[in-house]
Amino acid sequence: MVTIDSDNVSALYMSRAPNNVYFTRICLAKYLRDKGFPFDVKVSLLTRDRAEAFLLK
Repeated sequence: MVTIDSDNVSALYMSRAPNNVYFTRICLAKYLRDKGFPFDVKVSLLTRDRAEAFLLK
């Protein structure tokens, strides 16, 4: 299991999915990619409000 420490992750990318819910992508470290994990992980912010999504990311 991989845990992501949010203090060490900069989630600068925020977008809106076709269902109008905002999400962010978190890039994984190279050592995880070398073990077969994807380049990035898409995480839903569970909101349709842009201002709230900005605070959550």
